[in-house]
Amino acid sequence: MKKKIIGFGIFCLIIGIFLLFDFGRSKLFTISLVDVQPYPIVADGNTKVTVKALLTRGDKPVEGHELYILSLDGGIFHPYRSRTNAAGEAFFEYFPYRASHINPLRDLRFEVRNESNSVFFEVNAKNTFTLSAVESQTEVQGNFTMSDLFGD
Repeated sequence: MKKKIIGFGIFCLIIGIFLLFDFGRSKLFTISLVDVQPYPIVADGNTKVTVKALLTRGDKPVEGHELYILSLDGGIFHPYRSRTNAAGEAFFEYFPYRASHINPLRDLRFEVRNESNSVFFEVNAKNTFTLSAVESQTEVQGNFTMSDLFGD
C-alpha cells in the first residue's frame, strides 16, 4: 500500500511539473490587436469587420501558431482560427450582432487564444479585448404584411 501511495505521489509530481512548464511557457507569448477596420464597429448585423491580431514572443513575431478568436458579446467570426504568418499576424472576419431594443448596444469583448504554445497540456496564452460599437445610421425595414409575402 505504501508503494502505491509513493507511486501516486510521484505521478502527481510529474503531472504538476508538466503543467507548470506549460503555464510558464504560455506567459512568454503576447497577443495584441493591431488593426480593426472599420472602427468603431457598426452593430447592424451586416457590416464585415476585419480584425488583425499579432502574436509575439519577447519582441519577435511568432510564425505558424494557431490563434482562436471568440466573441463574448454576440456576433460571429469567420474563420474562428487563423495561422500566424511570418510577421506574426493572423486575420479574422467578424460579423457583429444587430443592435435593437431587444439586444441593446454594448461594447464588444473578444478573447484571442494561442492554441499552439503548449507542449504537454492545453494551457493557452490568451488576451481579452474590449472594442466600441455604434448603432447603424440606416433604418432596417422589418415589418412585413401577408400581402408582401403572398401578393394581393
